[in-house]
Amino acid sequence: MMWESKHIPFFLKMRWLVLVLKFLNSSSLADMRPLTLVEVGRKVWMGYFIKELSKKIHQYRLLRDSQNGGLKDKGTDTASVLLTNALESARELMVQILVSSWDKKRAFDSMSKNLAKFSLIRLGVPREIADYIIDHDLEGPAIIRGGYTKKILAMMKRKAAGEGRSYSDLSGRIAKMLQYLLTERGCGQGDVPSTIVWPATFDILLVAICEVLEKGIEGYRVSPAFYSDQESFVLKRVNESAYVDDLITITAQKRVMQVVADVVSAFSLIFGFDLRIDKLRAFLLQYGCENEVEVLPTIIVRTKHWDNEQQVALKDEGEFKFVGINHASQERLNTQHYELIKKRIKVYLIALQCAVRCKARPI
Repeated sequence: MMWESKHIPFFLKMRWLVLVLKFLNSSSLADMRPLTLVEVGRKVWMGYFIKELSKKIHQYRLLRDSQNGGLKDKGTDTASVLLTNALESARELMVQILVSSWDKKRAFDSMSKNLAKFSLIRLGVPREIADYIIDHDLEGPAIIRGGYTKKILAMMKRKAAGEGRSYSDLSGRIAKMLQYLLTERGCGQGDVPSTIVWPATFDILLVAICEVLEKGIEGYRVSPAFYSDQESFVLKRVNESAYVDDLITITAQKRVMQVVADVVSAFSLIFGFDLRIDKLRAFLLQYGCENEVEVLPTIIVRTKHWDNEQQVALKDEGEFKFVGINHASQERLNTQHYELIKKRIKVYLIALQCAVRCKARPI
């Protein structure tokens, strides 16, 4: 009945907004990550749609391989290994490599509902399904969970039990009694649709970058992408690496990194995202002598509007973190990544041993 009539009960739109500290020692509002808690029934109902969409996306490979977040058989390890291999190849081949991260301020909260719908429809999702999924968040109350709201909730639950009614029947009255935020934009972190909606949105940027790196740039004789000889000394382009909203781009020339910066800036300006210049980590690492050493190299990043240019320095050494893995410009072997891979191999070997023992055991 809900699907046939496209009806969305009010209690399915209600959400608790929970502020979680990013750093234990901080009390600043800027260091709080807003997470949403939704009804279990909503998770089950939405889970059916998202599970079916995930199957089709994986089956037909509708998203770029460089996205490693929220997709089957991928995670932080597959995201970090691309960057690790690129850095190690640059050192071994004694060539120049440029690496830059791109961080967006409150990325999940900045996405408009129209962009979310467009991103799903772009992948082939029928419009009525895309509208139905996204409309679960449209104009729904997000109540900040705290001591007062918990007290009101407990009182309403007791009242519902005394009247022999369901708690969901009183959800409208609960929302009226409490101060809440009305949902206008954004995709709730922790909500089931976010595992598909955000990768679908971010895929627009990944495809745009891919077009630049794979097809090259008109007027440039030298290939703009960074290549490594990972497989039998055959040159292979190194993809950009993304995990949810964290993005690392890898190029071989500064002028091409500038084009990538323009693509990222254009994407952010068009779709209403705010680039975090203070968190942008950009490096120009020269391990060989094939290029002339540039003094204090920079790239331009555009924020707020296209004419607002900000110079970002390209460092020649230092450390930076990507998906929890520390990378050093002069490190020959990434020990943290090595230990991570070793632990995973150990788990696989234990599982394999158990499988062999179970198979050898007579029934």
